Amino acid sequence: MIALVDLKIQKIPNELLLLAILIGIGLMVSGWPKGHPALNIAGFVIGFIIFMLPTFIGRGAGWEDVKYAAVVGFCLGVHGLIFAILMMSLAVIFYAALFLVRRKEDLKKKIALGHYRLCRWRV
Repeated sequence: MIALVDLKIQKIPNELLLLAILIGIGLMVSGWPKGHPALNIAGFVIGFIIFMLPTFIGRGAGWEDVKYAAVVGFCLGVHGLIFAILMMSLAVIFYAALFLVRRKEDLKKKIALGHYRLCRWRV
């Protein structure tokens, strides 16, 4: 749902992020996936920091992406977050290369990143 909303309006509503955190907490309490809750909290912090740093220097991700990376880090933990960032990066590189080859877009266009994170649930 987050990916579709981001693709449509290029914003990620806070309500959907809160819902994702609540689902993540529910999964953590139920014991699925197996792991230590500290990894989820560390994933939250690391996701926030990784996406926040470029935002402070005026480049890279928007605040919606920063919040979303933190939520993904919380839901997937540190290892899942790193995997999701790698998969998202590959998808964005493919997207940019495709449009450069077709010469329909340039690289100055903003890209909604939410729908590239669909792979995060396959970890």
